Amino acid sequence: MMQKAKAEQNGFSVIELLIALTLMALLGTSLLTVIATGSNAFGRIFAEKDGQNEARIALSYVTVKLRQNGARDTVSIVESGSETNVRNVLKIDGTPGDVTDDCYFIYFEEAPDGMGGRLVEKTANTPGVDDPRGAQKIAGIRDFSIAYADEAHAKIRITVTYDSAAAGGADTRETVVALRAAPGPNVS
Repeated sequence: MMQKAKAEQNGFSVIELLIALTLMALLGTSLLTVIATGSNAFGRIFAEKDGQNEARIALSYVTVKLRQNGARDTVSIVESGSETNVRNVLKIDGTPGDVTDDCYFIYFEEAPDGMGGRLVEKTANTPGVDDPRGAQKIAGIRDFSIAYADEAHAKIRITVTYDSAAAGGADTRETVVALRAAPGPNVS
């Protein structure tokens, strides 16, 4: 009986414990690697979709503004910025020639670190384009450009650049918006 009781009290040997711990460490490391890889992939996908979404917001916003208020005589593209960083600014003037200042500006404002920036809108009654006060953020993007798409200034090309891991750094979206003809005089 004494030998039977002694045999039942035997536990694991040190070698068996080391093997079990090694297997658990390998399984734990594998599990953490899978979780980290999935998390990184999710982060990249989320950042890509966020960049695309900001670009869509910027394009849609400017397109809608041009279609709502975009008669040829109310839209102009003006230059602004410093000598080293000249930017085109979209100016939409609801009543050209009127001094009510019911116009507003849409332009790209670069981030201080030079890595991207934001598309903003300011009204005429806020400080100048170079002054950040009164600027309303539309979208966070890498770059924005606007130019006439034809010689008659009847179409405007809008180009938005956004961060894109899939494209290896940056990708662009572009659209051309046709401006409405100026309304003719009322004939009674």
